[in-house]
Amino acid sequence: MMTMRQMPPSAPERLRVGILTTEFPTHGNVGGLSAYCWQLYQGLEAAGHEPHVLLQTAEFTNAKFTHECRVHLLRAEGISARIAFPFGRGSSLMLGRKIAGLVERLHLDIVEASDVGSLSVFVPMPLPNRAALVVRLHTGRKLLKQYRNGAHPPLRARARMFETIAAWVERRAISKADALSAVSQAVIERTSSDLGLLPRDVSVIPNPVSTELFHRGASTPESPGHVVCVGRLAWVKGIDLLVDAWALVAEADPSARLTVAGEDSLCAPGGSSMKSYLQRKIAASGLQASISLTGYIEPQRVPALLDSASLCVFPSRWEGMSLALIEAMGCGKCCIASQAPAMRETIEHGMDGVIVNAEDAPGFAAQILRLLNSPAERAQLGQAARSTAMKRFARTEVVRQTVELYRDTWARRNRKS
Repeated sequence: MMTMRQMPPSAPERLRVGILTTEFPTHGNVGGLSAYCWQLYQGLEAAGHEPHVLLQTAEFTNAKFTHECRVHLLRAEGISARIAFPFGRGSSLMLGRKIAGLVERLHLDIVEASDVGSLSVFVPMPLPNRAALVVRLHTGRKLLKQYRNGAHPPLRARARMFETIAAWVERRAISKADALSAVSQAVIERTSSDLGLLPRDVSVIPNPVSTELFHRGASTPESPGHVVCVGRLAWVKGIDLLVDAWALVAEADPSARLTVAGEDSLCAPGGSSMKSYLQRKIAASGLQASISLTGYIEPQRVPALLDSASLCVFPSRWEGMSLALIEAMGCGKCCIASQAPAMRETIEHGMDGVIVNAEDAPGFAAQILRLLNSPAERAQLGQAARSTAMKRFARTEVVRQTVELYRDTWARRNRKS
């Protein structure tokens, strides 16, 4: 019989969790990583835990974000702040010690490193004995580089050396983890391939969505023939392919309208503005009257835009996991997505959405036209999508899985100690 001394340690009922990240909405960040960290923060707090954000950030702030959060700002200082990653900034010894001291001072039980930038800090830094490190895999650095623009010029010798060192830093950072989680199986496979990591247990825990914010018929009535795509204007998101598809849609149905909502990036061929590239492409096809590029819209306005859509389209070339897709599913929208690996993990073709071959503009056009003319099928697929979002991606369910991983990881680390 096991004595009290021999009993394995159990994690505290109320976990103190540090979310180490380079993006959070309090400081003007609006991407998927920022949204994930905010959903995780809210979910942990609602579940009775004590989250803290350890934010490696520049100096800009977002005055429109008024929620009170436990945010601790971190910056590399001195010469390390002027040296590029992977030699300085996030991987600097000074910043590593600062974070270790903060983890100790806040008595954190768990630190979740939520992106590549914040991972590198752990190369020179040991965590305090009590705190367990969970590394969250979203999208690796090599993949981000691959899809940065459409030209893909060969790297020069200096850049190749930089990328080799950066990959080593990423491997070392991941190897320091007490546990790994990933947003999808596709991310696990890609990370293993790109970094040559030996297989180990990785928990697949999807990104969460607020099913209270994103729900059916939240505010705006559906507009017939209105198609919506939400996503950053980036090469990886395949918006250029959607414009090609829309030329075929507009020819067959001149009344159809497409709205693309997302901020610009320097991801067009040659590293130029993607918005400018798309505007030229739209003008060359004579589609100015039927395609609207709204630019960035605030998160609280996204549900109303989705509500107005007859259907939503996501033509990404690659995704770790599309938060915009599961938000549209949460709103009960019929969604068409590319065959990118993580999309296939999210949608079951013909059951709660439609999958089209990646890079297949005519295929997207055919499905858009078919579903615009099939209201009963759209409604059925949208209802099934909402059910999938509630079962698999609701914030409460994702946080439950995450806390379970935290507790198991804390117990293993402290058993060793």
